Amino acid sequence: MVYSNERAKSNQAHLRRWPVYIAPFDDELLSSWLIRVSFDHFTAPLILTSYLWGNWRAWTFDLDRELSVARLNKLSACSGISVSQLQRMSLRSTIEKISRTNLIQQSMWPWVVARHTRNRNTYRYQPFCPKCLKSDSEPYFRRTWRCNYPVK
Repeated sequence: MVYSNERAKSNQAHLRRWPVYIAPFDDELLSSWLIRVSFDHFTAPLILTSYLWGNWRAWTFDLDRELSVARLNKLSACSGISVSQLQRMSLRSTIEKISRTNLIQQSMWPWVVARHTRNRNTYRYQPFCPKCLKSDSEPYFRRTWRCNYPVK
């Protein structure tokens, strides 16, 4: 499914619709869905994102906060998921409703458990509910788990 075309690294014309359609769950994080998609296509998440976005080091950023429209367009073209649905999988819509403010991409967001890599320091804490994951027919990470407030 996902094979990098070395000759086309700078040319993303090789992007095609994926053979397997993986629907995201209603409250699923974008990063969780990308990992499920990569596993269902028998590849690693890093290879999947390299196929989509070339040399951009996607997993060193917090993909769940927000992706650029250009990156969302490529993801939409390959996955068959609309850009608006992909945007709803990000934390921006949830946090803007809670905080009632417009968020700035480069700043800390209120109510969000931070996740990023800076130099050699990596902050990759992903809160989760073990009972929820165990009871899921297909385990996935929820958007509310990234929020820094008690949830049930």
